[in-house]
Amino acid sequence: MAEKVHRGTNLRGISKNGRCNWQILMMNLGANAYLGTVDNIVKAGILYDIFSIQSKGLKAKTNFNYTRKELYHLMKLPSLQKIKEDLLNKLEVIMSKKITLLDE
Repeated sequence: MAEKVHRGTNLRGISKNGRCNWQILMMNLGANAYLGTVDNIVKAGILYDIFSIQSKGLKAKTNFNYTRKELYHLMKLPSLQKIKEDLLNKLEVIMSKKITLLDE
């Protein structure tokens, strides 16, 4: 009989995805937004915090405590959501070019 795996954590927005990966989910406008998967729970918690701080500012609920100076610097970082969207768009362009080449 397969052993039941507990997927939850004490960290906000983080759950186990498989045996060794951690997925990051955030509520956005009443729906879950999948932000990505990483191999380390602490990285996942920090990435969740950065997404949360960048989208909600000083009112963000985070997994870890930050000083005002750290919050200011996190808000000044390039938007992780925009970086993710740009990468997905580039991947889509690359894949469409490969499909076009295969069709020729």
